[in-house]
Amino acid sequence: MNMKNNFISEVMKSLWSEQSELYQDVYRRFKSNPLNELVEELRKRIDQSAGLIRGYDSPTFSEVFLPSTGCSHCLKESVFCGCSFCDFVSNDVEYFAKMKVIRDQSEEAYAQLICYAFKTSRGENVSASLSEAITLFDSLDVDEFPDTAYYMLFGQNQLYKKRPFQVEIEARASSVTKDRLCVWKSHLPARRLIVRMGVEVGDELLRNQWLNKSITDNEIYQAIEHLKESKCKSNANILIGIPGLNERQSINMFIDSVLWADVAGFDQIVLSPLIYVGASLQSYIATHNGSEGALFDCHTGFVSICAIYEGLVSILLREPSVITKIGISVFNMPVHWKQEKQAIGNSEDEEFVREAYDGLMDFNVQRDVHRILSLYSNLQKTQLYSRYQSRVSTQSSNYIDTIYDLSKKLSMLLWHKDWEDKLNTLSLS
Repeated sequence: MNMKNNFISEVMKSLWSEQSELYQDVYRRFKSNPLNELVEELRKRIDQSAGLIRGYDSPTFSEVFLPSTGCSHCLKESVFCGCSFCDFVSNDVEYFAKMKVIRDQSEEAYAQLICYAFKTSRGENVSASLSEAITLFDSLDVDEFPDTAYYMLFGQNQLYKKRPFQVEIEARASSVTKDRLCVWKSHLPARRLIVRMGVEVGDELLRNQWLNKSITDNEIYQAIEHLKESKCKSNANILIGIPGLNERQSINMFIDSVLWADVAGFDQIVLSPLIYVGASLQSYIATHNGSEGALFDCHTGFVSICAIYEGLVSILLREPSVITKIGISVFNMPVHWKQEKQAIGNSEDEEFVREAYDGLMDFNVQRDVHRILSLYSNLQKTQLYSRYQSRVSTQSSNYIDTIYDLSKKLSMLLWHKDWEDKLNTLSLS
């Protein structure tokens, strides 16, 4: 799907313009440097950040974040214009530019760096967790993770003393093909492969014209089919909160999206609350909000714990069977708790809110619906919930109007003279 000239792509290009300029400058400066010096520099960086590369570690789940050239959807022709809600890149632009220099000059050296990072952070011939996540932005993208790196990592090494039950990887739905899955399964150091995909919402229009995913429903359906035929498992990430939408709109979209993902045939569905991060659209809205801000009275898309519980309980009551598929994001949810805690301060409701967050994280293991319902009942007695209800009762359910109003304000703020021409590229039908 070609979304190059749509409105939200232009917005993201503008928000990321400084990062694009920095990336291009770093790439120009280092592409003529001796390759061995650049490789050595990045090896030292890997040594210093081995603990960060190994993000999670427990008997049941471990995750390793491998170095790469970055997200090919976010970075096109040295210009950043990726998903509007996402940012895992802006703090490390120079690093990604240097990795790109190495990738362009020597696929072998690039693959060796990836393998070095895994061995440095995870070790060799180690005791495996039940589930091992080996994470890049898109593990099935041969530009980011070439076959040379795959065979060097999995074909030439004894990674684990005993094979883990499963390996989890990230991929865009458009990258999931039978050929790529066949390569991954050829030396898979586990009994099964799970492919995690960022579906985000079940509404294709919103997914592409506002979240800037550039992924169609048909690509998602085809990916699920390829995974089933290859005897792999599919995992859908669903957002709780959409940049610029109010809580009512976000929660309605969240409920519909989970039910859509269930019907679509996903084996697992991970719920990820929207968080403020880097150069994302929600962070930009928050920065320019406030009584004097150009985006005054615009919603950021961040939803309260009350909204999360309301949506989750609604799903569990409407479709009890989905409980076997649902999981809570182990990354986003703790960050969401910290950000909500900052928002509510030291209120009398803090204890109830903390228990509610703990209950969500425990749900991943216990699947205790009765506890979720009990915690929801406790939340409903708090002042936080009363304020939430008061807000939602006055909010519109029409997200199209909300997006158009916000887009108009964004256009005027970002482009001044030709804002009307930019706004005319917005397609919401």
